[in-house]
Amino acid sequence: MHVAVPGAIGGLKSAFFPPGGVVAEQQYGAGTRGSGRLADLGPGLAEWRAKPWFGQGFATRISDVDDPRQNAGILDNQWLGTLLETGALGAGMLLWLFCRAIRRLSRFAKRDDTAHSWLLASLAASLTAYCVGMFTFDAFNFFQVTFLAFICVGLGVAALSPEPVED
Repeated sequence: MHVAVPGAIGGLKSAFFPPGGVVAEQQYGAGTRGSGRLADLGPGLAEWRAKPWFGQGFATRISDVDDPRQNAGILDNQWLGTLLETGALGAGMLLWLFCRAIRRLSRFAKRDDTAHSWLLASLAASLTAYCVGMFTFDAFNFFQVTFLAFICVGLGVAALSPEPVED
């Protein structure tokens, strides 16, 4: 393989094992455009301390470089972005929504012995993966993923509703 595609093995090795480690790579370039995910965490939390409860306002952080109103950098962490825009109250309510849905779906999936439990468990797993994924990308900017997450919440509510009573 090294003869057919020179540098492929070395490139693959450096992608999985960057110099200094993955954490060092993600901390590089704090405050610059395209910086690592961990590099934005410290400055973002410092910015959050200015308005911790209600934040700056939803969708007030403009990160588009072509927009003359640009006032923020790109955050690849939706939880941090939500915390900055809506404060602890807004981020806490979003976290509560997802945690409540995941806990209820998981609890009922464990109790149920029918095939219905697979639906509940898969919805809980999908929402858990979405919440964890929100730490690694700006999920609300990719509306199709957010749309599917809220469809999963809605399906979970419908799946947990009691069966209709027949007269």
